[in-house]
Amino acid sequence: MKAQWIKDNEGNVPPKTHNLQHIASQTKLQFDENVYSYLAVISSWNTETRYPDYKLKMYKTATGEYNNVALIKVEKIKKWMLNQLQ
Repeated sequence: MKAQWIKDNEGNVPPKTHNLQHIASQTKLQFDENVYSYLAVISSWNTETRYPDYKLKMYKTATGEYNNVALIKVEKIKKWMLNQLQ
C-alpha cells in the first residue's frame, strides 16, 4: 500500500501510520467498497496483536476458518494492488 502511496505522491514522505484506509485514501487506487471496508479489518490485526489487552480477543477470533477466509481475501487484494503498480 505504501509503495502505491509513494508512486501517487512523488516527492512526499509517506504517513507514519498502519491505517490502510487512511493510506489508501491518499492514493489514486479505486477500491471496491467491500475491499475498502476490509482494509479496516486488516489494520485492526496490527493493533490487536500489538497490545496485550487485545491478544485474547484476537486469539478467540482467529479460528482456522477465519484465517483461511482472511488469507484468501488478503491474497486477492495483494494481487490486485500489485497489478495496479505495473
